[in-house]
Amino acid sequence: MLKKRFKEKIYKSYNVKIVGIKNNQLGIFNCNNQTSNNGLRNKQNPNNRLNNKQNSNSENNINSFKFKIFTGKFKLNKTLLKYVKVDENSKVYNSKGERITLVKKLGSGGEGTVYLGSNQKAIKIINKPEKLTVSYKEKIEFMAKNNISIKSPYRYSKNICWPQDVIYDSSNNFLGYSMECVNSITLYDLVMQIETDKSSYGIFNLTKIEIVNIIIRILEMFSYLHSMNVIVGDIKMENIVFRLNERGIPDINQIYFVDVDSYQIDKFPATAVSQGFIAPEFKSDEYRTLAEDNFAIFTLIFMILFKGIKPYNQIKNEGNNTTYEDDVHNGRFPYSNNEKATLNKIPPGYPKYCWSHLPKYIRNAFISVGWLQGYNFEPQKRLSSSKWLYL
Repeated sequence: MLKKRFKEKIYKSYNVKIVGIKNNQLGIFNCNNQTSNNGLRNKQNPNNRLNNKQNSNSENNINSFKFKIFTGKFKLNKTLLKYVKVDENSKVYNSKGERITLVKKLGSGGEGTVYLGSNQKAIKIINKPEKLTVSYKEKIEFMAKNNISIKSPYRYSKNICWPQDVIYDSSNNFLGYSMECVNSITLYDLVMQIETDKSSYGIFNLTKIEIVNIIIRILEMFSYLHSMNVIVGDIKMENIVFRLNERGIPDINQIYFVDVDSYQIDKFPATAVSQGFIAPEFKSDEYRTLAEDNFAIFTLIFMILFKGIKPYNQIKNEGNNTTYEDDVHNGRFPYSNNEKATLNKIPPGYPKYCWSHLPKYIRNAFISVGWLQGYNFEPQKRLSSSKWLYL
């Protein structure tokens, strides 16, 4: 990571844009410290960043289009729908009755199989009968009706692979939904330097400036979703992808969020969670909170900077058999500004170099959120995506 006193100099030499504050406003600034044409957002309301083509009316549209917030315990209609098995070359239909052929299988996950449709969209078909419930169908219909890439002028809204249309069979049985099709690799593949059949490109191919810009872009997208009262819920590296260019190299300026159907939207709760990103206060039968997302964002940023190492991974001495979850709940964050104490706790190798090279204000931010005695450890005090952007 860049030393703070050299950051401005290095940013200038690479001619990049940075997030910063000027004249009591938060904006994107060029290396010469002049405000860029990407627009400004008020310091008191940093979530509504607009591009240079959007006027004040567009900003008002963003502010007016928000989902409702629900708290407490939720109820789901778990009545199962008819399960219909489909495969490559099957014919399916969208809400307009247009026929679509499932041309090619692109991949499978825990809940569904994704196909390339003849309409050049990605078609997610639910392949687990127990997941095919009335509540899930209602959620997809609600999301397709309230497509943020259409209703919102925010420039990154199209990079969130929101359900665009509902997919049925010829008998009008619900099957899944269509979304943007992106030839991509995941952030997990990039960070873990995993060679895939699509790309052998990884994070060690990137400069420090490029890694910082990836984090900034991801934080901007989270900030936008939270401004719309959308709780992501299942934040993890596998759900963030990079579009590949014709040479199989990920375009770090083309970042997409996937598995959006698990998001918490209005009365429909988040339906997935991943180990290592779960906040201490998580309860499986309650609506997720912004604070829980903020804990996962803290974990995600740390893992990007530390090449996949989780923030509470640490050396276990004899007699210390606590689990990762125990360490999270008790705020046993192993990193501090005491170099000797840190080296005695953290995993050997790369982490010690990464931690020592972080600017102190970034180290302090991690400590404040991760450590039990940290100022921002309590759920309601955790740093949001917008506050991380201020750093």
